[in-house]
Amino acid sequence: MFSGFPTDFNLVGWIAMLREFGDIFDLTGFYILHLIMAIVMCVTWAVLFVLTVMAFYKGYIFKSMSEDVIKDSALFKHDLEKERQQSHV
Repeated sequence: MFSGFPTDFNLVGWIAMLREFGDIFDLTGFYILHLIMAIVMCVTWAVLFVLTVMAFYKGYIFKSMSEDVIKDSALFKHDLEKERQQSHV
């Protein structure tokens, strides 16, 4: 679910570029396409926001069992030590 947000932020530049093309070439087609894409992007953000709020409410995000947190931190510590050893070589 969170992978949708980075994808959306990259597309904002392309949508803004359509507006600039409309200004440069003075074509209404670019303005219309810009408007359609901007509306689609806002709807996408709204859907992702609602899904994120629902995931928080249902406990799918940031609610882990203590055993899982300890296991993840131990794995992270092991990986960090391994990286330190490799960087000293």
